[in-house]
Amino acid sequence: MDASTGVGSAAGPDSAASALPAEGGDKGPPIGNQGQVECDTELGTHAPFYGGQSASQTYDTTFSALGTDPLPDLGTSEAEAWTPQGLAHWSNWDGAGNDLLLVTAYGPEGGEARVHGIDPASGEHVGSVELETKEDDQSHVGGIVVLGKHAYVSAYRSKSVNRYYLPELRRKFEEYRPPIGDVELPRIREKGHPTDIANGVAFLGTDGEALYAGRYVDDDATTRTEMDSYRPDEKGMLSRDDGPTYVAPRRTQGVTVVDGDFYFSVSRTPKPEVDGRRSFLYRVGPEDMKANAIDNQLPPPSFNQATECFRAPSMSEGIVTHGDRTYLLFESGSAVYALEEDNPPENVVKKIHVARLGSGDGDDGDGPGQGSSTTTYTGPTKADYHDTFTASARLSGASGPVSKAKLSFTLGKGRAAQNCTATTDSSGVGTCELTPAQAPGRTSLTVRFGGGSGLGPSSDTTAFTITRQETALTYKGPKRVANGTPARLAGVLTEESAGGRPVAGRSVTLALGRGDDRQACTGTTADDGRARCTIASVDQPLNADATVPVTAAFEGDTYYEPSRKRATVLLEHYTGRSHGITAEVSLAGLGLGVKPSPDTGPVRTAHASRHVPGCAAGVNTLLLRTGTLCPTVVTSLAPGTSRATAAVQDVRIGLPGLPLIEVAGATARSTSTCAAGGSARGTTDVRLRVGGELVELTGEPNAEVDLPGVARLVVNEQRPVPGAEHGRTVNAVHLTAANGAVDVVIASATSDVHNCAE
Repeated sequence: MDASTGVGSAAGPDSAASALPAEGGDKGPPIGNQGQVECDTELGTHAPFYGGQSASQTYDTTFSALGTDPLPDLGTSEAEAWTPQGLAHWSNWDGAGNDLLLVTAYGPEGGEARVHGIDPASGEHVGSVELETKEDDQSHVGGIVVLGKHAYVSAYRSKSVNRYYLPELRRKFEEYRPPIGDVELPRIREKGHPTDIANGVAFLGTDGEALYAGRYVDDDATTRTEMDSYRPDEKGMLSRDDGPTYVAPRRTQGVTVVDGDFYFSVSRTPKPEVDGRRSFLYRVGPEDMKANAIDNQLPPPSFNQATECFRAPSMSEGIVTHGDRTYLLFESGSAVYALEEDNPPENVVKKIHVARLGSGDGDDGDGPGQGSSTTTYTGPTKADYHDTFTASARLSGASGPVSKAKLSFTLGKGRAAQNCTATTDSSGVGTCELTPAQAPGRTSLTVRFGGGSGLGPSSDTTAFTITRQETALTYKGPKRVANGTPARLAGVLTEESAGGRPVAGRSVTLALGRGDDRQACTGTTADDGRARCTIASVDQPLNADATVPVTAAFEGDTYYEPSRKRATVLLEHYTGRSHGITAEVSLAGLGLGVKPSPDTGPVRTAHASRHVPGCAAGVNTLLLRTGTLCPTVVTSLAPGTSRATAAVQDVRIGLPGLPLIEVAGATARSTSTCAAGGSARGTTDVRLRVGGELVELTGEPNAEVDLPGVARLVVNEQRPVPGAEHGRTVNAVHLTAANGAVDVVIASATSDVHNCAE
């Protein structure tokens, strides 16, 4: 049967039996040969696997040690020792198909209690939880049982049973994994009110449906150990069922049920100096068990009938059965007893023992009737962090491959371990996927077969290397930046390649420029892998392409390889030019050439600047006279703006065939900016006379004034700047004539902006 059991500890001073008189001095009545059977005490023929003298040949050939790891917290001194007591089995505890043994233990302060989780296939420590107990609770948590959705633990001076909700217990186990060290363990409080047990409770057990509770009796032969059965309701509350009250062997520490047979773990209190504190296992079949029911006996009732008995190592405690496996716990490994000088136990047992009891087929193996099995790992031995791989193993027995068997794979140890389960195919091969989620480095991968179908358990452990995961960075910041303004940079860090799994919680350095011009900031990646940071005020030089290099860098860590991404962004910049006058005249017998004068020259910059070549004296020729000429170009930041201005005091143009043209106070202004989406505009101030007559001007751009012949006079001439994002050239007055032989520009201003930042 599938059963989970718990066990009782030595009774405390307040147990029900302690008030009764004892016979036989400190030794008390014998615990062997109860129930009218003679217990097998014939010594084994070989040194036992548990140390010390053999308990019995029957025990040595029936049980074996579970794994290689000792139980946790046994201590190296009495002051730090935790003493194991109760034992239960929890199927599929993690929802991934893995089982767990629960071991209760009381601490050096008496009222403290813990539950340890032990892997039933390997004996490895999986996790630990602290039980919250009442201040005056002297319970040794001697029994634990898993039924339904609860774990039941004997408590409060061994007179009641507490229940703990399994989903909560699972969460607590997942909060902290081995090693325990000095770290404070997660704590769990009992659910609801405890169930009082009328006759007291020091050991617990189950047949998978009912919970059996009994008290520990350690005195004269006239006092009996009574055991009652309880059942949980839908909410997990226990109540006495209609089953009989049984008399169990004296000094029972635990009970389990195997194929309808009751197995009792019986051991002495720590006091008697008898037989190295050896224990006994009693098997009581169904018919013999009926004889032990109180209702079927004449007064006074007693443990009337046993079926079989054999001696076990020192100080056995909890016993539990699941499937065809039975597990037995001992307290002799605790430093409280193992280090005693006057009365040490013969056998210091620090591991759980396991056997196959009851009916079953098979030959020699890890227990009676069990054949040997071999599990061999055949999958990869190396994988990147977070890279899923397929683990595989082959299971075989004496007759070849074993199909339809469950294999459990565990990568690593402790809290960060990953698990998966597989069922073997006709070739004995099982596969499942694992995704390393623990720190890269050397670890181990273990595959386990828990036994069954006549085969004993087996496992295989291989070295496994988790390597750092590759990373990729993608620049996600602005495509344009402007000096004198903030740049809100961003990058996305992912696993392996762009578009991979986001990597959160890592520092990414984002930088503009290089060398002495480098400006950097650091951001931490969010859940989407995006890191953001801001350069408070961009200050980058302008190159021929108006670009700025950008780098995003992740330096790597324990889990991830470093990565770097290079990109370029456009730099906002400003250009302009202004001059007072230009003139080209090529008429018969007459010629005049005036280069732009005075001239700021072409201006190109990404910074605030001022270009003022200074005012110049006027031009004085037969055809053209001017007053003072003053050009300027000014650029500013935030918002980026270019302003060009050209002013000419007075102009007089006298060309053959044309009326006299007189200009007073000509000023051209051009302004281009990146503000508010960008714009360019221009204005002029002009007073114009043609042939002595004042010309009325409205200020409209590109206004033409009538002249005879093929001459053309444009006032407030404006045109866009080719190649600029926003730009404008403004000429206050532009005269052309004689099919291009005459071209005179008075007061010209050009401004433009490029790569306006977002």
